[in-house]
Amino acid sequence: MSCSCNTGAISPTGRMLVQGVRARGVRSPHRGPEGVDPLATPTVVTCQRPFDRENAIDLYRDWDVTPPQRAIHSLSYRKAKPFIAVNCGALPESLLESELFGHVEGAFTGATKDRPGRFRQAEGGTIFLDEIGDVSPALQVRLLRVLQEREYEPVGAGASVKTDVRVVCATNKNLETLMRKEKFRQDLYYRVNVIRVHLPPLRERKEDIPLLIDHFIDRLNHLRGRDVAGVSAEVMARFMAHDWPGNARELENAIEHAFILCRNGLIDLSCLPEPLQPKEPDAPPPGSTLAEIEARLIYEALRRNQWKRQVTARELGIDKTTLWRKIKKLGIKVPED
Repeated sequence: MSCSCNTGAISPTGRMLVQGVRARGVRSPHRGPEGVDPLATPTVVTCQRPFDRENAIDLYRDWDVTPPQRAIHSLSYRKAKPFIAVNCGALPESLLESELFGHVEGAFTGATKDRPGRFRQAEGGTIFLDEIGDVSPALQVRLLRVLQEREYEPVGAGASVKTDVRVVCATNKNLETLMRKEKFRQDLYYRVNVIRVHLPPLRERKEDIPLLIDHFIDRLNHLRGRDVAGVSAEVMARFMAHDWPGNARELENAIEHAFILCRNGLIDLSCLPEPLQPKEPDAPPPGSTLAEIEARLIYEALRRNQWKRQVTARELGIDKTTLWRKIKKLGIKVPED
């Protein structure tokens, strides 16, 4: 059956995993279901139920965020079979058709022998079609046939080939809008849109940042034979305060940069790339009391973190109950839940 994605990032409210399978099978203290790295708190429990069956899943992401296609594969009964990924937006229609369905000898100039397509390579497993919104209307018809009839024809072939794969799709485009403009087939849209999972940007799920940091450092330790323990409290506070317009990829790049510069086993502020280096705060108004300065800092931290007290407390390096007491004591007004 199928799954599809409009992509953002992870979330503790049950949205999605950023990466399902850790490089070379390295395990971490946060490891969850076998073969899956639980980079999304309750998400694993929420999402495992549909993934271990043949439901169609619609994954919507914001721009430049890694979708959890490998996690979906690893949480399904197909996890022992192949996982094949295809970027539909990177190939012209003529090449994409052959890439997906294969071709037979003599199908076109240069086809000197039969070549299996990605659907054949993924037999029994999962095929991930990234940027499904860029597929041409003609190819959409062929994809619809695969989903409905579970069969396709290689380019130049005269007979159909049966297939048993799970199709996961992803897009950063609004398929409903494309459908209204008649650029995306209505029947294909409803065929892939059985279960929709929205992947929010990292700025909306900052509670996932510590898990992601652990994951990236653990992977780099394995790949480079080092033993970096983690990040300092100051670095964690800096990361929690940043809005991450580049989402998880920006965080990963920042960790890799800091990992290279780290020399003492703990990543500190001096290791961070220039855009993440702490900047001088604005000076408080003349005559401000210490309580007023503290209230201003706490209020700005709360606003940066969408008024999430647990995330704000982590950024400030204090306990959540301490933060609550300071809010009451300083008379800081926060929006009602």
